Parts: sequence; C-alpha cells; structure tokens
Amino acid sequence: MTRPKKSLGQHFLVDKNIIEKIIRYARLKQDDIVIEIGAGHGELTIPLSEHVSQVFAIEKDPGLCYKLRKRIGEERIRNIKVIRGDILKLDLREIEDFPKRPVVMGNIPYNISSLILKKLISSKEMIERAILMFQLEYAKRLVASPGTKDYGSLTLLVSYHATVKELFSVSKNVFFPRPSVDSMVVEIVFDKRYPESEEAVFRFVVNAAFSHRRKNILNSLFEYMKGSGIRKGGIRNVLLSSNISPELRAENLSIEDFLRLSEKMKKYLPKEQVE
Repeated sequence: MTRPKKSLGQHFLVDKNIIEKIIRYARLKQDDIVIEIGAGHGELTIPLSEHVSQVFAIEKDPGLCYKLRKRIGEERIRNIKVIRGDILKLDLREIEDFPKRPVVMGNIPYNISSLILKKLISSKEMIERAILMFQLEYAKRLVASPGTKDYGSLTLLVSYHATVKELFSVSKNVFFPRPSVDSMVVEIVFDKRYPESEEAVFRFVVNAAFSHRRKNILNSLFEYMKGSGIRKGGIRNVLLSSNISPELRAENLSIEDFLRLSEKMKKYLPKEQVE
C-alpha cells in the first residue's frame, strides 16, 4: 500500500465489511453511474464496479492514479475510468455526456468537506444524490435537528438545497492510517427547489442569526446588522410578522421559519451583501 500523504488528508478504508456496507446502503442499481471522489487504491472503486454500469474514479495523487490504472488493466475491468484531477477544479459536466444523472460517492478529507459540498451544490442539477463519508463531528452538523447543539448555519445552508440523512457511523479503526476521530456516512439528495435567486438573502439571515449563538435571535440579528440602519424595534416587528418569537435562539428555528424570516427581512438588508 502506498504511503499515505498527510497533505492530501489520505486515510485509506481497509475494512471490507464497511466497504460492503457502504455499497449496500447506497441502494445502487445496475444501470447507475458513479462519480467517486478520491479513489485511492481502489478500495471502494473495484467493488463498486460490480454493482453499476460505470465508475468514474477521480484521484488527485498521480502515483495512486498510475497504480489504480495498472490494477484495473491487470484485472481486465472495463467499466472504470480513472481521472487524474482535483475534484474542486474539475467541471463535472465535462467528465462525460452521462446518459443519466450520476451518484457521487467518496470518503471526504475533513479539511475540504465544505468546499466539496459547495462544489456539489453548484452542480446539483446534474447529480442524482451523494453518498459521502465525513468525519463524525462535521456529519453531525449536517444531519442535526433544530434545538440540538450541532444544529447551525451549516445544517441550514445545505438543507436549502438537499435532504441529508444519516446512514451509519464508522469507527476510526477501519482506516490506515487511523484518524483521530470516527466518521459517518450520509446520503445527500438534491431535492430542494427553493429559489436560487433568494439564496443569498437566506444565507445572510442564517449567518446573522447564528453570529451570536448564545443571544436570542432579536439581539443576534441586531448585533450583526448594526451598520444597516435598521432599529431593534424594526427587527422585532419583522420577527413577530414572521410568527417567530424574538426571545427564541436561532437553534430553535426550523428551515421553514428561516424561509419566512428571509422573505420579510429582504427589504432591510444591504444590497451589496445579498446580490
């Protein structure tokens, strides 16, 4: 096995039982197409190829690309295409003229988790769904419910575009080298159809609401928007007209609450920050 590169956040999944579990939970069909982020040595890539029509394996490390291509050739596997490249720089639409929307899969390095999510959201029209493994702490924030400590701006900003579901947790002991924390596999279905034109307003309001997490939402919004000219009384009125108690904290509000609040707050927000 190739020596892992710390600079690329490489932790190779070495437990075959977990690999089989990922594939089972992914509910793949024989005609599915998979884009795999970070193919490594092919630990997941090779088994995946037995369940779907095509696997496009993206790998940044040139040495791993060479070894994986060599292995695929030796084993005469015809439905895997190894792509050397950085997922953050690749245009997914240029990989292939896909006959159907692909499923994205992969074990995601912690240091680029948010960047990869942003990338997938920007390409969501061409993706059916994603089955991804994140470090546990990050994954908990993605799947959190209102009123919990993990619920926050990340939860809501991803929920604007997708439904995120916890599949199962993964022990740190099934990787080489062993990371410091456990992981979680989640499913992300890009099924939300909230207006793209309103996303900037939604993002601004969510970030403002969580900017002072210990304060109630009235004070948090007021502190964040001090320079915009709106008075605290005005914010209170907007909250009440949105059927939101000013005494609640941001973590107690659902995405529906934030959608209503964003619509009401839109006219008070600085245009340069929400356009």
